[in-house]
Amino acid sequence: MALESGTYVKDLVSTNPPGTDAISQGDDHLRLIKSVLQNSFPSNSNSPIIPDVSGNGGKYLQVNSGATATQWGTIRNRGYINRSEFNYSSTSAILIGSGSYEVDNGSAPETFYWDSQLTFTLGSGGSNASSSALGTNQWQYIYMDESAISASPLVAASFLNSTTAPTYSQSKHGWYNGSDRCIFAVHIDGSGNIEKWYHDGGNHVEYMNDIQDGIVYSTGAWSTVTLTMPVFAKFAEASFLIRTPETVTDSTSFSVRVPSEGSGHIIGIGEAGAELQDDSHVSGNKRIATNSSKQIEIKGYDPDPTTTSCTVYTNGFFLPGGI
Repeated sequence: MALESGTYVKDLVSTNPPGTDAISQGDDHLRLIKSVLQNSFPSNSNSPIIPDVSGNGGKYLQVNSGATATQWGTIRNRGYINRSEFNYSSTSAILIGSGSYEVDNGSAPETFYWDSQLTFTLGSGGSNASSSALGTNQWQYIYMDESAISASPLVAASFLNSTTAPTYSQSKHGWYNGSDRCIFAVHIDGSGNIEKWYHDGGNHVEYMNDIQDGIVYSTGAWSTVTLTMPVFAKFAEASFLIRTPETVTDSTSFSVRVPSEGSGHIIGIGEAGAELQDDSHVSGNKRIATNSSKQIEIKGYDPDPTTTSCTVYTNGFFLPGGI
C-alpha cells in the first residue's frame, strides 16, 4: 500500500504498516515516526522530561522560568483569607470559627484550614504553652503559630496569644510577627479578664460595653484622645457625648479629626440655653479614622471652655485588610 503520512501522533494509523509492504519502505516509516514525535513533543532538552508525581499532591505542573524543563508548582493566592468568626467564650478563652489562611514563613507559603469551631484558651497554661500570660489593661494578639503547624485541619494548639503586636508585611500580604500570622486581637481588662465583644465574621468588631477614653472641654484648641483599639486597626467605632450647662448662652459645636490633619468632621452641637437644666446628647456611633498611635483630636468652639465638654467612648474597631 502507499506510505501513510501525518504531522502529529494522532495522525498515525496503528495498523500500519501491513506485512505485505515492501521492506524498502521501513526507513520511511521510521522517519515518519520521528517527525510526528518531534512535532507532538517539541523540546530542546537533552534529557527526558518525566515529572515525578511522588509527594506532589495538590500541586500543578508548569514549565520552569528558563523554558528548559517542567516543574511542580504550588497553587497560591497571596495573603489568602477566609476569615473566621471570633466569639467570646469565657474570661480566659475565645471561640475561633472555621476558616482558612495562608501562612508565609518566607520559604514555603501554605494555606491551612480548620472545619470546626475551636476553643482557644489564652495563657501559657492554656492551649499553647508558647502563649503570653494574661496581664491587665493590655491587648493580646491571636496568631497562627507557624512552628506548631504541620498539616490541616488545625487544632487549638495551632494558635497562640502574644502581647507582641504584629506589623504589616507587604511581601506576605498580611500582619505578621516573624512567621506567625495575626488573625485577631482581644483586650484584657483591669482584672486580667478578656473583655467581651461581638463579631460576625466580617470586618467589624463591637465591644459589649463602651470604653470611656477621654473628655475634652471646648477650649477652642485641638485636644488629643487615645482610643482603645489594637495596633492593626486604623478605624475605630466611637460615640460622643456633648454636654452644655444651663448657664451657657451660646451653642457649642465639636469636631473630630486625625491629629494635625485638616479641619476634621463635625460631631454635634450642644444647644445654648439659660435653661433650667443642662443640654446633653450623644452622637450616633461613628466610624473614625485614627493615626498610627490610635489617636484622634477633638475641638470645641464654645466660649466657655471650663464647663462645655465632649466625652469620647470607643465602641469597637474595624479589622483591616490582611487580618
